[in-house]
Amino acid sequence: MGARLRKALDAEAPDAATVGEAMLAVKAHRQKARAEREAFEQQLRALLSPEQQQKLDAMKAARRTLTRRRGDRGGRPDVRERRRDVGPLSAAPAVEG
Repeated sequence: MGARLRKALDAEAPDAATVGEAMLAVKAHRQKARAEREAFEQQLRALLSPEQQQKLDAMKAARRTLTRRRGDRGGRPDVRERRRDVGPLSAAPAVEG
């Protein structure tokens, strides 16, 4: 969430107009980022072979499955989730040197 929106929401008495403007700014930013991401993917696909495009599609499908399982919209997991995914440090193999 944008800093401006968070500040507006965290105010002692949030102003509806300020919150609304901040929400619209966040929405516009998300739309712009989505359009840029889609344009980048089109340019990337133009450079890939059909086999590479299939691999890209498979990776995207795997990511969608993972994010659905986590129950979020694709954001980064917090530190606790990353630690859970990786496992305890004691499980790492010993480094001999």
